Amino acid sequence: MTRTARSTYGAEREETILAIHLPGRDAEAGQLRELVDDLGRHGFAVLLHGEPGIGKSSLLEFARTHASRQGLRVLSTAGEPDETDLPHAGLHRLLRPLSPRASTFPAAQRSALLAAFGAVENPRPDPFLVGSATLELLSDAAQNAPMLIVVDDAHLLDPASLDALAFVARRLNDERIGILVAGRSGAVGSGPLERTGFRQRRVGPLPEAAAAELLREAHPDASDAVRAQWRREAAGNPLVLRELPLGKKLGGALALGPAPTLTPTLVRRFAAHVLGLPEETLTMLVVLAADESTATPELLDASARLLGRAVSLPALSPALDAEVIRIDAGQLTFRHPLVRAATYQYASPSVRFQAHLALADVSRHDPVRHAWHSAATLVRPDASAANSLVAAARLAYDRGMLTAAVSSLARAADLTADPAQRGRRLLDAAELAVQLGEQDSVLGLVGTASACTLRPVDRHRLRWIGLTHHQGPVPAGIVREATQWASHALEQGDQSLGRHLLRLAAERGVWVRPSEGLRDLILAAAEPLPQIERVAIGALVAPATVAKALARLLADPAFSGTADPSALLDATAPVGGDQPAALGAAAARTGQFTLAVPLLNEAGYLFRAQGRWGRLPGVLVEQAWAEIHLGQYAAAHDNAAEGIRLAEQTGQPLWASAGRLVVAAVRGVRGETEDALAATATTELEASAHKAGRLVARAQAVRGLTHLAAADHEAALSALLRLFDPDDAAHDPLLGCWMFGDLAETATYLGRAAEARALLPAVEELTEQTDGTRARAAVTYAKALLSTGANTEHHFQRALADDHSSEPFDRARLQLAYGEWLRRRRRVAASRPPLSAALNAFQALRLPAWTDRARREARVAGLRSDASSNTAPAVLTPADLEIAQLASDGMSNRQIGQQLYLSHRTVAAHLYRIFPKLGITSRAQLHAALVDLRAVDG
Repeated sequence: MTRTARSTYGAEREETILAIHLPGRDAEAGQLRELVDDLGRHGFAVLLHGEPGIGKSSLLEFARTHASRQGLRVLSTAGEPDETDLPHAGLHRLLRPLSPRASTFPAAQRSALLAAFGAVENPRPDPFLVGSATLELLSDAAQNAPMLIVVDDAHLLDPASLDALAFVARRLNDERIGILVAGRSGAVGSGPLERTGFRQRRVGPLPEAAAAELLREAHPDASDAVRAQWRREAAGNPLVLRELPLGKKLGGALALGPAPTLTPTLVRRFAAHVLGLPEETLTMLVVLAADESTATPELLDASARLLGRAVSLPALSPALDAEVIRIDAGQLTFRHPLVRAATYQYASPSVRFQAHLALADVSRHDPVRHAWHSAATLVRPDASAANSLVAAARLAYDRGMLTAAVSSLARAADLTADPAQRGRRLLDAAELAVQLGEQDSVLGLVGTASACTLRPVDRHRLRWIGLTHHQGPVPAGIVREATQWASHALEQGDQSLGRHLLRLAAERGVWVRPSEGLRDLILAAAEPLPQIERVAIGALVAPATVAKALARLLADPAFSGTADPSALLDATAPVGGDQPAALGAAAARTGQFTLAVPLLNEAGYLFRAQGRWGRLPGVLVEQAWAEIHLGQYAAAHDNAAEGIRLAEQTGQPLWASAGRLVVAAVRGVRGETEDALAATATTELEASAHKAGRLVARAQAVRGLTHLAAADHEAALSALLRLFDPDDAAHDPLLGCWMFGDLAETATYLGRAAEARALLPAVEELTEQTDGTRARAAVTYAKALLSTGANTEHHFQRALADDHSSEPFDRARLQLAYGEWLRRRRRVAASRPPLSAALNAFQALRLPAWTDRARREARVAGLRSDASSNTAPAVLTPADLEIAQLASDGMSNRQIGQQLYLSHRTVAAHLYRIFPKLGITSRAQLHAALVDLRAVDG
C-alpha cells in the first residue's frame, strides 16, 4: 500500500471512529488531534478520566489512529485486573518492543530496568533508576520520529508502573513524546498520575442531541418516547445508551431495589468499582444497593445479620475512598445509579435473598419498605404479601412516591393468583407508569394485563391506556363509556376508580367540545363529588357555565386569601399535585388566568419532585397559555418549550402541538411574523386532521395576535371572527371574549366597527356569566375603541382607571390607542403622555413590533426620540414593593406569605404582576431592578 493510500485509509478510519464511536465528541477529538500534531515541537502528558463507558477508550483509539496516520510511533499498554499486584507489569508490556535498546545504557539503569522486568535478581529496584531508564529508552526511540504512549484502564495498572510513567511525565518539556492515559473517575483521582505533570481532562456525558442520535442508530425500532426514557436513564453515557435497552425488562417498573436490569457488559464495567473491597464493605454495599433509602442504623443492623457479627461504619471507608458511595446530606448513596445496580446484580442470588430478608426485619416501622422487602423473598403467589404491597402502593402514592407505587403494584400482581385481580393490579401500575413517562414499562404492563381474565371495566381501562398517546382525541364513544363506568364505580363506593375515570372523561374536553348530551352526562356523574372537584371537572367540559362558580370558589379566603389553602387542598386531594393541577387547568379554561398561573406553577413543582413526567407537559403548556393572556411572554415561552420537549419524550403529540402554538404566539407578538404564521399553520393542520377543535380555535387567536402585531388588520380580523362563527371548526365564544379587544381594534382600523358592535351584546352577556378578569378587560378596551361621539374619551379614561386593564401589555395597548385617538383629534399635547408611557412599556416588555408602532406615533406627536426611549419608572403598589423586596432578599413565596400573613399563592400572583412592570423575567433580576427603580424615584 502506498503512503498516499495509507494516508487516505487512515483518514477514512479516523472519520469512521469519530462518526461511530465518538458521537458528540468533536471538541475532545479536536483537542487530541492538536496535541498529537504539536508533538514535533513539545511533549505532553494528559489524563482522561470519566465514568465507565463514557468514551475514554474511543478517544484513545482516535488519537492512536491519528498519530499513526501522521507517521508517529505508537506504544500502548493497559491495566489488567490480574496484574494489578505485579510490580512493573504494565511497564513491561509497554516497553517490551524497545527493550533491546537498553543494552547500551549505563550499568545502573540497565540493571534497574532488567530487575523491574524480572530478568535479573533484585527484589526492590530503585524507582529513580527505573524511571530514568524508562525516560532514556523512550527518548532514544523518539529520535527519528515523535512517539505517542497510549495507556488505557490506568486505574488497573500496578502502582510501580504508574510511578514510572509519572516520573517520565514530569520531564517531557524538551521531548517529542506524548503520553495519553485514560482511567476511571474516582479510581485514579489520588494516585501518582494526578500528583504530577499530567493535565487532567474529564470526559463528560454526551450532549443531548448526540445521545438521541446514538439511540436512533443503535435502537431504530424503539419509539421516540421509549428512547427518551432510555436517554434520561443513561445520562449521556454512550456504552449505557447502547447496552441499557438490551437488558431492560418490558414491564419492569423502576423498583425500590436496584434498577434497571443491566446487561452482562454493564455489570462487568460498573461492578469493577467494588472488586477487591473487603468482605464487610462489600456486604454492606449489597444491603445498601437493595434499598438505598436505608438509614445508617438499619444498614448496620441488616449487615450484621448477614455477616453474623457486629459491623461499624468504618467498614465503609474503603468504599468511600474508592468513591463508590458518598455521603449526601447525612445519607449514604451510591455515586452513580448504575454502580448501585451493578453491585446488586453482581452479588449472588443467595446474598441478595438474605439482604432482603434482613431489610424486611429492620424496616417494620415503614409499611412500604417492609412490604417490598418481604415480597422480594417470595417465589410463588402469596395473597397476604400481595395485599400488603397494594396497601404499600397506596401509601407510597399518597406520599408522592409514584415510582415505589408502580413497583409495589407490579410486584403485587406477580404474587396474585387470581387472573382478574392480577390484571387489575397490572393496569393500576400501568396507569401510574403513564404519569411517570415510563413508556416501556407501560407497554410491558399492559401487554401482560391483556393476557389476564379482565372484568368489563378493566377491559375499558385497557382500551383507554392504549389511547393515552393516540395521535388524536379519544373517541366520544370511549368517553361516554368511561363516564358510565365512573358513575357505576361511585355508586358502588369505589371512589378512587370513579374519580379516575371521570377525570379521564372530562380531560378529553381539552381538545374537543363534547356534545351537549355527553357534557350533561359528565356533569351528572360528577354530582356525588365534593364541590371543588365537581366545579373543576365542570370547567373542563362546560367552562362558560361554571366559570363564575369556580371564581367564587377560588376567591374564598380559605383558598387564596389570608388563610393557608392547604386545608382545603388536603381535604379533597388524593395526592400532592393533582388538586392544584385540576384547579389550575379549570381556572385557565374559564379565564381566571391570574389564579391559574400560581396553581399550575405549584402543580408543576410537585410533579417534578415526584418524577411525574407524563403529567408535566399538560401543566406547563396550560400555564404558558395563561401567561400569554397575561402578557408574560418570556415565562410563557420557557414553559412552553419545556412542555414541548417533555410531551415529545412522553408521547403526547397534542400537548406538543399546543405548546408550539404558545411559542408561535410569543414570536408573533414580538414581530417574528413569518415563523409564527408557519408554525401556526402546521399546528392548525394537525389539529384539524384530529378534529381537535379547541386547538384550532387557539390557532386563530395566535394568528390574530401575530397579524395584529404586523399591522395586517384584514388577516387579523378574519382569524378572530372565526371564533364567533357557530359553523366554523374554530368556534369558541369564550376564547372570543378574551380576544374581543383585539377584534375590536382590527375592526375599528378597517372601518368595520359595526361588525364588532354587533357581537358586543353577546360578549358582554358571556362575560357577565363567567366573571373573568381577562374578558372584562377585553370588553372595557373594546368599548373605548368602538364608542363614538362625546362618550369616547370617558370610555378610555374609565378603561385606564379599571383594574381589569392593569396587565402591562394590555395597559400599554390601551395607552397607545388612547394616544392615537387624541392625536387624530389634534390634541397633540394631550396625546404625548399616554404615547410615551406605551412606548416605554413596550420597550420594557421587549416587543419590537409594538415598540416600532408606538415610536412612529410618538414621533408624529412631536416627542423627542431620546426622551421617549427612556424607560418610565415602574409603578408598584406598597404591597408589590414589599413583596418584591423580600423576594429579592432570597425569601421563598411561603416565607414571604408567613411574614405578611398571605398565602404563598397570593405572593406568587403578586410576583407575576411585578415582573413585567419591572421589565424582568426572574427573581434573580429583582435586586438590580429595585435599585434602578429607587434611582429613578430618588
